Amino acid sequence: MSNGADRPDTSSPPERAPFADGPTRHVGWNVARPETLPRRRTAWPAAAALGIVLTFFGVVTAWLVVIAGVALLGVATAGWIGEVRYDLGGDRRDG
Repeated sequence: MSNGADRPDTSSPPERAPFADGPTRHVGWNVARPETLPRRRTAWPAAAALGIVLTFFGVVTAWLVVIAGVALLGVATAGWIGEVRYDLGGDRRDG
């Protein structure tokens, strides 16, 4: 008795579409977004994190630290939103 393992595989290959820019992808699949990396690194996420830390640290120590943390978080949020708007083309400060 034979289980068919000695016969070559005659099934059709899975439907794939070759692309010149990389490996083959399944038909109907899209390229992951974003296709390009952001234009530069920014310190705003770290500043926002520091603002959050200062806010919570100030809750257990002094209200002045809470005020500094909230102010830093607000400035970092505004700066981060400004960077995202610039990356999306909404605000052209550099000409």
